[in-house]
Amino acid sequence: MIARFAGSQDGNLISGENLVMTGAGFGLLSLWLASFARRRHAKISHSLGIAGACVSAAGLAWLYFNQQASITASPELLVMGVAAVSLVFAKLWRTPFLLHISAFLMIGWTSYVFLNAQISDFVWMFPALWAVQMFLAMDSRIKRTAALSVFTGLYWIGVNLLLLA
Repeated sequence: MIARFAGSQDGNLISGENLVMTGAGFGLLSLWLASFARRRHAKISHSLGIAGACVSAAGLAWLYFNQQASITASPELLVMGVAAVSLVFAKLWRTPFLLHISAFLMIGWTSYVFLNAQISDFVWMFPALWAVQMFLAMDSRIKRTAALSVFTGLYWIGVNLLLLA
């Protein structure tokens, strides 16, 4: 239903119905991963699958509200705001799940910046959120969360080096 209302016919592969279908496919794939991991008692994969589905749902909701309901919000500011809020709740509830959501949102934001082929106006927010994310990952002593945070930082550095060249 969201694809019908938010989709556009402008032919751009990175917007409209193609973006909605890709986001929905990512969400369904993430839910399948979570279901498969739960049956196998793989806690890490289950957490990553649920985090991916949450990110997909947030992206689809933003697309719907931005294109159908005409509520304009900068996607970069929205994504980084949700990542910051998830870091606050991760500290309060001491859960790695919200740290994973924050990391996936930051990876998604970096991918969005790369697809737009220009450095964001909010480029300064990433290192600040990444530092908090690494601090919380090290504080909780969960190696997979720290590894995901390291990957997120390296991915951001790589994308920005490509955009600066």
